Amino acid sequence: MNVFEAAARAYQEGTPAALVTVIAASGSTPRGEGARMLVYGDGATVGTIGGGMWEREVSQLAIEAISTGKALRHRTQLDNRLSMGCGGDMEVYIEPLQRRTPLVMFGAGHVAVATAPLLVGLGYDVTIVDDRDALVGPERFPGCRVVHGDPLAFAEAMAPTPATHVLLMTHLHSRDQALLHATITRPHAWIGMLGSRRKIAHIFTALEAAGIPRDALAQVRSPIGLDIGAQTPEEIAIAVTAELIAARSGLAGPYPQKSANAASNPLRAATLQGEPLDR
Repeated sequence: MNVFEAAARAYQEGTPAALVTVIAASGSTPRGEGARMLVYGDGATVGTIGGGMWEREVSQLAIEAISTGKALRHRTQLDNRLSMGCGGDMEVYIEPLQRRTPLVMFGAGHVAVATAPLLVGLGYDVTIVDDRDALVGPERFPGCRVVHGDPLAFAEAMAPTPATHVLLMTHLHSRDQALLHATITRPHAWIGMLGSRRKIAHIFTALEAAGIPRDALAQVRSPIGLDIGAQTPEEIAIAVTAELIAARSGLAGPYPQKSANAASNPLRAATLQGEPLDR
């Protein structure tokens, strides 16, 4: 398998990897400009940029770039420091492969149907979880993984990562409360919950009484959705998706806990005054 084939497969499968390209080479060097190597998150490689300590040094930088998600350039002289006697100079560009952002959406109602395709198109790897037979057909959620089962059991069994986003939009207040309780203290990048101010206040009060720290609750984005006056499921989907885009761009964080006073919230939920009958 060549480097480009390996990179394409890693991207399609969501495997952490970084593409390394020699962008400058002068003097005596083992490889010239355009040489490429793919480095996986576990340090395995495909291709070579010259071998030896030089390649090991670059591989370590690539692993760090995979972790941070930031591309970088690195230039060095192939001298005794690297136990190499070439004496030339080489510079590489290290580019982490873009990975789809994992997002788990609990609830398969009208808002979920409208929101899921927007997120898929924006590079989210969307999983839909619901136990209602009529709502979990894969045809309702093209491009998504659809799980037909108990949402709470799924939440308790899943292995979230620091990159995982969680959207709570089930049709039951008690279920959203249980799901938030199950996910809030586990690794995640973002948790949002759809609902009215009354619902949010009730759930937050109950969870704090159950021992969930206030600073943990303060990280929950709820009610979710930029305040654009949205009312229909499609409009709410746009409001929720816009907030996720802002979060991914670093424009909406950190996330303070929503005040009970709607006028003080710059980012209010589309369903601020009430809740849809079936999300």
